[in-house]
Amino acid sequence: MALVGTISGSSGTSNTAVTGTLVIANTAVNFPRIASDAVLFVSGVIGGVSKSVIGGDLVVSGNSILQLDAEARGNLDVGLVSERLFNTSSAGGIMAFNLAEQTIFYVNNPTSNVTANFTNAPTTNLRAITPTVILSQSATPRIVNVVQIDTAAQTINWANGTTPTGTANKQDVFGFSLIRSGSTWKVLGQMSTYG
Repeated sequence: MALVGTISGSSGTSNTAVTGTLVIANTAVNFPRIASDAVLFVSGVIGGVSKSVIGGDLVVSGNSILQLDAEARGNLDVGLVSERLFNTSSAGGIMAFNLAEQTIFYVNNPTSNVTANFTNAPTTNLRAITPTVILSQSATPRIVNVVQIDTAAQTINWANGTTPTGTANKQDVFGFSLIRSGSTWKVLGQMSTYG
């Protein structure tokens, strides 16, 4: 591989766009390296389809953000996976849960039943997205009783055909599978109680 283009910037204040083909040669151990507090956006078009490809070793250190839409086929070997958590207190009603940011949503002491409006859901067919909503209950338990996808109401197909009831002073975990097929959504839901 040869180095065809370069990307540079400083302290997150500069951006450099590279058009055409950017190939970074893997000529050193752990190359390329992204320094702390950097943000790397990777995207491109391969065979007429927008994809992101990283070859060789990519090391992201410190508080860097690697933002890309990538597809992994075959074996994917990872170490620790740490997911971002959306946290809010004393909420209820319609709540926007942004799937572009995270898929785990923690609601502390909900004041009413929750309408989970999952936003920025990718609409590629034959895909499934599995967001989780955790309700840390008070003495009056609530449930996720409505699911929306980008404000469009969906039917929740509950496990065993039974709408769950919340559990006072416990952690109720609502797991959803948002299945995209035939350009429509199917939503499967289940609830487990902890504590």
